[in-house]
Amino acid sequence: MDEAMKLVLQVSKPLETVKLDVNSRLAGHVLCEDVAASHELPANPTTNVDGYAVQVPYKKGIFKVLTPATLKLGSQVPADSVYRINTGAPLPSGTNAVIMVEDTQVDSQFSAEEGQEGEEKTVELLAEVEVGENVRKSGSDVRAGDKVLVAGDVVSGLGGEIGALAFVGVKQVQVYRKPVVALLSTGNELTDLQEQSSSTQSSEGWSGVIDTNRPSLKAAIEGLGYEVIDLGIVHDNIDAHVNALSDGISRADILVTTGGTSMGASDLLKPLLERNLKGTIHFGRVAMKPGKPTTFATVPPTNGERDKLVFGLPGNPASALVTFYLFVLPALRRLGGWSQKAAELPRVPVEFASRRSVVYGRKGVVSCTQPLAAEAGLEILRKGGNAADAAVAVSAALNVTEPTSCGIGGDAFCLFYDASKKTVQALNGSGRSPKALSIDVARKNGAIGKQLTERDLNSVTVPGAAAAWIDTVASLGNGKVTFGEVMAPAIRLAEEGAPVSELTANSWKRSEGLIKSASPSGDSMLINGRAPLPGEVMRLPDLARTFRALVDEGKKGFYTGRIAEAIVELIKSKGGVMELSDLAEHDTEFVDPIKYTYAGEVTLWECPPNGQGITALMALGILEAAEEIGKIKPLLEMKHNSVEYLHALIEALRLAFADTQYYVSDPKVAKVPVEEMLSKASTELLRPLSENSETMFMI
Repeated sequence: MDEAMKLVLQVSKPLETVKLDVNSRLAGHVLCEDVAASHELPANPTTNVDGYAVQVPYKKGIFKVLTPATLKLGSQVPADSVYRINTGAPLPSGTNAVIMVEDTQVDSQFSAEEGQEGEEKTVELLAEVEVGENVRKSGSDVRAGDKVLVAGDVVSGLGGEIGALAFVGVKQVQVYRKPVVALLSTGNELTDLQEQSSSTQSSEGWSGVIDTNRPSLKAAIEGLGYEVIDLGIVHDNIDAHVNALSDGISRADILVTTGGTSMGASDLLKPLLERNLKGTIHFGRVAMKPGKPTTFATVPPTNGERDKLVFGLPGNPASALVTFYLFVLPALRRLGGWSQKAAELPRVPVEFASRRSVVYGRKGVVSCTQPLAAEAGLEILRKGGNAADAAVAVSAALNVTEPTSCGIGGDAFCLFYDASKKTVQALNGSGRSPKALSIDVARKNGAIGKQLTERDLNSVTVPGAAAAWIDTVASLGNGKVTFGEVMAPAIRLAEEGAPVSELTANSWKRSEGLIKSASPSGDSMLINGRAPLPGEVMRLPDLARTFRALVDEGKKGFYTGRIAEAIVELIKSKGGVMELSDLAEHDTEFVDPIKYTYAGEVTLWECPPNGQGITALMALGILEAAEEIGKIKPLLEMKHNSVEYLHALIEALRLAFADTQYYVSDPKVAKVPVEEMLSKASTELLRPLSENSETMFMI
């Protein structure tokens, strides 16, 4: 379809130009020349308010009032007088500002005997104005030579362009001639609406189909400002067809027919155009529905003028209108002088509701944000590993392909569903803050309020991912692959290199300065001192060595010895307080997962605090509370990603995050009231808030 639309615009060329008067009949035409002002406007200084023209400087007081009737044209206003003036009028000689009538009051008026009864004789000026105040300078609207319209501008029917032309005194302009359209319906079955009886059924049976295409297309074309020649209906007869087509081509610039374009025996348009009228068929079918049999051709005229355009539209009324707007209207505009780009129909980007589709696999599915990392997980599944083994392989591979995300230096949480036992197990692989970190230390490093500063290395906790990977494979894996086999794809990617995606390259670039300043090993994350570009292959040999140490030496190889010492040395060099003992004492914890069942049918499992997953569970409870008090309808009844759906989720999450931020911390240091936070009693506390809030869940 796009190719057909481009072809129509390429073949359609602007018609000749004509000179027309500037009036309402100019609407719809396209200028073929620039239009410039021959003189400046306003020609003289004018006022933009009603008031009195004055000579600045002056002092507040009583002044005589002059008017057009009492001041001779070209005369100067005396110093003891002011000149009454209305908006748009030119200032008389001897004045250089205008005081608004609101800043004056009438002092005296003429009597009937004086001949100007009721007119002000003197006024009191209550304010002083500056030179040029309330005055439009000459040329302030348009300067001589300024272009008011340019070649290619379309004269709309809204009046703006015609008003602009009249404003600068242009009486005639050169424009492209608008095309004339000939309209023809074809088919033995058709009858004219105005000639048809009140019923389509005669006493002898069926009496034909009313032609709806000509009336609808004629209304559309004339409504767009183009002249239409109605050729009526032609039946399926070769001579009648040729005569009607020839008549339309001789009288119009574009011939539009409906019907007769498909593959039936009585569909005569295409063969007659080629054989009898020596035309060229540019396309006879378009890959679209409706409108597949649309035809576009050009026919040479008998008088030697330019080729005429012929559009054969389908007989189906809906198809005829759709294809008219898609193909004929752009051609009409192009013939009328519109630029090729302007003649095209506007294209509106459509965003489809985004949601994850269900993925099915016979032997397993791996889902992550990077295909190379997904392939690492698939490799482990093919070797016989289970989902837990594959998850660790993916997490390690993402450390290579997306180092801007969480990796071996961060935390890890795991939820594992055992299908054979139908149980959910949870693993908390997050590390704690250094034992020596206190409020005093944080304040000394610049912390304000409840947050550490963004670049305070005391915000770096003990990296828990390394231990979590080992324990996940050991405790949740099926034992068919070793930890070394699980890590092998990530090690290979780190050593051989992986192409950097566009999204990751952008994130990498934003962190380039931080990488250079944060660590003496920062160059290992850069290529010649810069972040990698999209598509560049990035090798991370230092990361590969760390992975190998984890495989060969286990958790001790990471949390004691060379790697641990390097971590502590760097953090301390930047003002951190982490000690070797913080790393040596770290270990993974297997914990009881928490859950919430929403609407009695959807159960969501999460790791308990210090994990943030409780936020999602609380949000579900808040949604149910809001449903019960009538603030929202059930979420499952809302259209996915609709305004009301997103609003409800955002409000619920906002409240849930507020509680999470307040209560959730290290459960070994402070009690986190998990049961209370998830209970109906907790969500009941939200009722007064949501009932009294003007915005909570108000759609």
